[in-house]
Amino acid sequence: MKKIIAAVLAACVFAAVIVIGATSKPEFVYYIRDDGGVEVWYRGDSENVTVPEKYLGKPVTHIGNGAFSQKFKIKSITLPDTVAYIGSSAFEGCDSLESVNIPEGVSEIQPYTFENCYKLNGISLSNITKIDDAAFENCKKLCITEFPEGLTYIGDMAFSGCSALTAANLPESVEHLGSHAFAESGIETAKLPERSDFVPEWLFSDCKKLSAVNIPDSVNLIGANAFSGCTGLKEIKLPENINLIEQNVFENCTSLSGINLPNTLTSIGDGAFSGCTALKTVALPDNLEYLGKGVFAKSGVETATLPGGIAEIPEEAFYGCDDLMKIEIPAGIITINANAFADCGNLRDVLFSESVASIGAGAFSGCGNLRCVTIPRSVVSIGQSAFSGCGSLESVVLMREIGSITIEDYAFEGCTNISEFIINGPVEVRGNNVFGGLDKATLFGIEQQIMKMAG
Repeated sequence: MKKIIAAVLAACVFAAVIVIGATSKPEFVYYIRDDGGVEVWYRGDSENVTVPEKYLGKPVTHIGNGAFSQKFKIKSITLPDTVAYIGSSAFEGCDSLESVNIPEGVSEIQPYTFENCYKLNGISLSNITKIDDAAFENCKKLCITEFPEGLTYIGDMAFSGCSALTAANLPESVEHLGSHAFAESGIETAKLPERSDFVPEWLFSDCKKLSAVNIPDSVNLIGANAFSGCTGLKEIKLPENINLIEQNVFENCTSLSGINLPNTLTSIGDGAFSGCTALKTVALPDNLEYLGKGVFAKSGVETATLPGGIAEIPEEAFYGCDDLMKIEIPAGIITINANAFADCGNLRDVLFSESVASIGAGAFSGCGNLRCVTIPRSVVSIGQSAFSGCGSLESVVLMREIGSITIEDYAFEGCTNISEFIINGPVEVRGNNVFGGLDKATLFGIEQQIMKMAG
């Protein structure tokens, strides 16, 4: 769409040239606006460009959309003080551009204005109130030491990819902060305005050097992927009023070792802490109502305290948590979903509450150090491959006494070290190889029943 707009604008420029009778190859193309000002575009190939202050006695007030776009040779541009407006994509793709002055009359940086100006480093934003979408995206040498008081708007991807930008201490005047605004930048420290009520999605994603961020207590929501891939972030203090952490907020923050989860928190989205390999202890708040899929998958969690306010443990919640050694399923949890604790290689002890009714497919599959499992009488179904590949499992006790318990395909397949398997009540075997590999097992209570069903 941006390229189509540029083509239309180019056509308008040439039309303007015909109207005012310019020469065949002028360095500048001028357009006299209805308001008496002059809009200008550049067609030359100089390294250092000075835009005239006047044309035909009229002030140059506007730099047109795409006016210098893709002019690869330009190193510096000097604009006259008469300029009050710089159009979108005005300097886009000027990959040799190092400096350009922003006249005092200019208050807004339009979308894509300096996008992909890789060498731009000399610029002042002292009078700017709005920085629109992708305005400085991929300006890799841009270094802004201070954002001006009076700045109210920072658009989507405004400073994305600005690897020389080291701080985002935003003034209190900022009212709008767009998604990806500082993504993949060199930001090391950040401070959000005190009146912010949410952190936008992808705001600091893949800021590898980010080590400290100040989130005000007014924030009640952190958007998806806001800090994902911030591998230098070691600790973060969440605001006391936070309600919602969306999906993948801290995904792959591999240095994150400490985080508080306030009691106001009611929802944590999918994969919120997945891949946080330095995170060792998690205490989920009692008021939590929703926990997302894969929320701590492949993290370094060693101990986890689960709340009873959630009805289920989601799919892959602790998948691949090799350092997790013990887990207690509290009262109130009814369902343990598919692969919730799969491939937790060092998990040795699981304590189930009497509220658990269903253990999902692959829930504890691949837990190679799990030794003993006592499944409470409340459980009515054990899913496919629920405990498959638990090679160290020695004892299984099913406490079900009244009513049947359903066991699906391959539920205990490959549990070759089980020496006793006790079932107190009736069992319905639905699938194949449910007890495959129990060659050493002594089946108490229903040995003949199992053999009859399996045969």
